[in-house]
Order: sequence, then C-alpha cells, then structure tokens
Amino acid sequence: MDWVKEIFDTANSKIRSPVLGSIVFAFCAVNWKVLFYLAFSNVTVVQKFDYFDKNTNHWSLLVIPILAGLSISWLNPWIKLATLRITQKPIQNVKIMQLVLANERLIKKQHLEKSRRDIVASVEEDLIAKAKRDQEILQIENHELREELKNIISELRKSEAEAKTKAKTKKDVSRDEFLQKRLDALIEEIKIDNNLREM
Repeated sequence: MDWVKEIFDTANSKIRSPVLGSIVFAFCAVNWKVLFYLAFSNVTVVQKFDYFDKNTNHWSLLVIPILAGLSISWLNPWIKLATLRITQKPIQNVKIMQLVLANERLIKKQHLEKSRRDIVASVEEDLIAKAKRDQEILQIENHELREELKNIISELRKSEAEAKTKAKTKKDVSRDEFLQKRLDALIEEIKIDNNLREM
C-alpha cells in the first residue's frame, strides 16, 4: 500500500505546483462550456464525444492553457509585489496612527496618575497643616481665646467642606469673610496677650 500512498503524494504535490495549477485553471476557463456540457447534459456518451470533438482543438486543449498558465505563473509574483508596494504606505500609516494613539493613551494615563498624586499630596498637606494648627491652638494659655479660636476654625472648616459639595451663595461668602476677619482679630489679640506676658 506504500506505493499507492506515494502515487497520491506525488499527484498532490504536482497539483499544488503553481505552474500546473495555473495551467489547470486556464484549461477550465477556456473549455468551461465543454466541461459543463459533459458533466450535466442528459445525452448519450457518443453525443458527448461528438460535442467534445466539434468544440475543442489542440489550441483550446493544449496551447492556450499552457501559455496562459505559464503567463499567470510568471505574472503572479509581480502582481503580489505590486500589491505589496501599493498597500505598503497605507499599512505603515495605519501602524503609525496606532502607535500615536497608544502613545497618547499612555500620556493621558500618566497625566491622570500625576493629577491623582498631586491631589493626594494636596490633601495630605492640608491635613498636616490642620493638625499643626490644632496643636498650636492647644498651646494657647488664654482659655476664652482658645475656645473661640477653636470654634471659628471649626466653622471655617465646615464652610469649606460645604463649599466643595455645592456652589456658594453670597450669604455664604459674607459669612466666611466675617469669620476670617474675626479669626485675624483673635490672632492679633493672642499676639498682644503673648507680648504682655513676656514683658
């Protein structure tokens, strides 16, 4: 059975040959009417032979298919090369665009990460500053000043938190300005009080 397998392998390799495949394709293209008649007509075998003899000759059976097959085999690589050259520039442009888009996405991602880090750092600095102010307030010896200062800072922080969640009205702004002025006045009183203690 090995010789049968070798025959089929040889036949398969021949059929896959570009030249032979092109010749077979050209033969079918030139003689398609004859082949169609032989395959699907409901006539006797003798009539089919007669039709075949009348509608074919050595040109349609050999010369034209062989010349066409050889021409196709010779032109096929050049056609592929021309196609590659025509499509090379658009393909390169597509790849460049993909790289540009990927780079833009990376830059945007890095920008967002930096913005997030900046926000976190700003929040941390704000928390540290608030903690330092709270510690400084606790060191004030005057009880009344200390309590009033704590209340004003608490109100300011509450107002700041509300401003982050909704738009401020004119009334809110006026209230903040009043609290800020009162805070400045208290700080001046604390400075005066500290100066008097040092004297």
